[in-house]
Amino acid sequence: MTYLRSTLPPIAITRGDQEKLIRLADASGGAFAQAGDYLAREIERAEVIEEFDSRPGLVKMGSRVAFRDDRSGQIRTVTLVYPDDADVAKGRISVLTPVGAALIGLSVGQSIEWETQAALDTILVAVGGGGLVGGLAAWYEGRVKIVAVEPEGAPTLHAALAAGRPVDAPMGSVAADSLAPRQVGQLMFPFARTYVDRVALVTDDAILKAQAALWNEMRIVVEPGGATAFAALLSGVYKPAPAERVGVLLCGANTTAVDFSRV
Repeated sequence: MTYLRSTLPPIAITRGDQEKLIRLADASGGAFAQAGDYLAREIERAEVIEEFDSRPGLVKMGSRVAFRDDRSGQIRTVTLVYPDDADVAKGRISVLTPVGAALIGLSVGQSIEWETQAALDTILVAVGGGGLVGGLAAWYEGRVKIVAVEPEGAPTLHAALAAGRPVDAPMGSVAADSLAPRQVGQLMFPFARTYVDRVALVTDDAILKAQAALWNEMRIVVEPGGATAFAALLSGVYKPAPAERVGVLLCGANTTAVDFSRV
């Protein structure tokens, strides 16, 4: 994320919010690292005040805020909350998202510009418990198409979306050691339901072929779970449109193909 204005609007946060948000930003990693970095910069430049009552109309944690996206013209009303309380379907937006981090500390009538750099149109990502795909979905908020990929034998997110909630799913696949929890996580599900474009299911044979192709063509070693997203592209389960820019996220560390203990 990069700022678009050289002069940012002045913001203020209460001392209580400052202390909690600093800890949150410092602890942010993985899929939320970029959002944590942006939040930390906002906290650093904010004026710290003792009493919220001295600044009517100030956005703090727990505030209910109506704002307009100038690009789309859409008006949204959200409540700004900590990540554990986020629920996109109920309008509870985490402060650890681009919108949440931009809103904190603003006052009525102010505006701020920011841009999430996206060189891709689509990201394919494998799903286990769903934390990674949930983090990507929360970060991009529909600006990039997120396609979740699962083994046919372990369709946890596919089953959850069909049921409207996390439910028990089959756990049989060559990628079961990393992509076959009984259910997807409760916290990620609202983000996936709102922002994941679709779930692509791939066979175990396609996963193994993708794993072999990554090694044979690129000398990249991944476990079956790490090759699952690529399997959707290689097998044709996901077919990009002409000129579509597609990224494939390779992840996982459960392979025994390389033994560094002998080095």
